[in-house]
Amino acid sequence: MEVALAREIFDFKEEIVRQMELTEKITNQNKGNKKSYLDIENASLVKLQREREERRLKEEEEHREKERQEAEELVRRMHEEGAGTSQVPSNSLCLTESRRPN
Repeated sequence: MEVALAREIFDFKEEIVRQMELTEKITNQNKGNKKSYLDIENASLVKLQREREERRLKEEEEHREKERQEAEELVRRMHEEGAGTSQVPSNSLCLTESRRPN
């Protein structure tokens, strides 16, 4: 019985496919601008993914900016510390040692 049913379906396969394609074509023509539930859901998912990607990129940019500012601050501090030690004349140590009484 199943073999006979499968054979009959196979014999009508081309007609079934043709009618399915025709049904899809007519449905799309009459649908117009109306969106199906799946179209609406897909659009909302695409929007959500785009917003997440934009948020992720913004957070990455903020993180890079923060790291850049921290690096600049570190360089500035190192420069200030280096400038603080260079204010003492390098020959002052030699002068004090040479003025010591024997």
